[in-house]
Amino acid sequence: MPRRCCIPGCKGNYDSTLKSNNYASVFLFPKNEELRKKWLAAIPRKNWSPTKYSAVCSFHFAENDIQRYEKIVCTNNTIENVLLCRPKLVENAVPSIFPNVSTYSRHETKKTFYSRLKRRKNFKEHNYSKQQIIPNDECLVQECKDLDLITDFSDLVNKYKEKLIISDCWNIKLIKSKIYFYKLDYENDILVLNTQIVINDQMKLYVFHKGNKISSHELKWVLPGDMKLSRWYQLQNLLTWYKSTPDVPDSDEIILIE
Repeated sequence: MPRRCCIPGCKGNYDSTLKSNNYASVFLFPKNEELRKKWLAAIPRKNWSPTKYSAVCSFHFAENDIQRYEKIVCTNNTIENVLLCRPKLVENAVPSIFPNVSTYSRHETKKTFYSRLKRRKNFKEHNYSKQQIIPNDECLVQECKDLDLITDFSDLVNKYKEKLIISDCWNIKLIKSKIYFYKLDYENDILVLNTQIVINDQMKLYVFHKGNKISSHELKWVLPGDMKLSRWYQLQNLLTWYKSTPDVPDSDEIILIE
């Protein structure tokens, strides 16, 4: 079960939003005492103290306060931006967006606005120049959502290699109208199927782990009730959740039975 947002009026990761596939990344309160005080001062919630489980969802942070990509050096010595399984906050980020709270004052809004303009000068996400940086946070949020969207099965098959960080433990097989991401265990000189994630041409996703089919209820933290895949982060989270490092020889090739 994903953590729910503690901001008054926000439904981030509540059942009603998860049903419509609106999962939100959440961030726990910082351990740094000074930064923690800034969070508490910014959040419009009186006479309240956070617990160790309290979290604020991504809807309350400016997009340039959230690190969604990380630069990595590839084997050919090129540098690429890869999508993080779990977005992170940049240093000293403070929640600043509270659309459902009427007590948010003009002074706080103005202060936050100029703070965002200052931070935006150093923002280099997607390699934009200063002239190309979008002045509207909503535009940038929408762009990130568009980049994360899987339009159809063909899009999935053609782009998964560039969109996903796939651990060596995963094998991929495309058979007719389905793509399989499967993981093997090597036990007593026998290859055993540990986990498989199957996606058909209607974008319906199934997970089987150690011979058992994982129910939609168990996967509602990342998928909607109809089990249809629509975003890269959903598949990335599943691959990360079920990954391991089995002792399987690289030269072995497994042929799945249709």
